[in-house]
Amino acid sequence: MSTVYDLLIWQNAINSNKLISKESLDKAIHGSFLNNGKKINYGFAWNADTLKGFPTYQLSDRIFGFTTNEI
Repeated sequence: MSTVYDLLIWQNAINSNKLISKESLDKAIHGSFLNNGKKINYGFAWNADTLKGFPTYQLSDRIFGFTTNEI
């Protein structure tokens, strides 16, 4: 469980590269390439997308009966 305050701390840590490096974040949000060279939006459990015309970065995960979806 988390609060809005917890999510703000999370987002600030991502934006300031304290949680992961800028290079890892770029790979996570800009997708990956398959072995055949085809680009896919998925990268390190993140997906780049748009919502009402605005870019979004979504993280979805689950473990031991818990699920998270962040946009």
